[in-house]
Amino acid sequence: MAKNNLTDRVKNVGAKTAAAPAAAEKPAAPKPPPRAKPVKVTAELSPNTYRSLKEICNGLADDTGQTRVTNVAVIRALVEILPTDPDLLAKVRERVQP
Repeated sequence: MAKNNLTDRVKNVGAKTAAAPAAAEKPAAPKPPPRAKPVKVTAELSPNTYRSLKEICNGLADDTGQTRVTNVAVIRALVEILPTDPDLLAKVRERVQP
């Protein structure tokens, strides 16, 4: 009787593994985007560089009629412009080369 019981169990395992590929044929759920959350970047500036950035922000606020232009707004704009402006990219390349 033990032999039949073992044979039945082997058949059941075989049936389960045969059914597994059918389940794998279902369309996969779409992958989420690689990164959905914004990435935070922190930079240390010298006092003179920070002062210059603040002057630029204040000047832009005056020019545009806004009460304030933030540091991050200026930095975001520069990062967005950089890939599309070869002259600005060349200037940055000069500054970052060792």
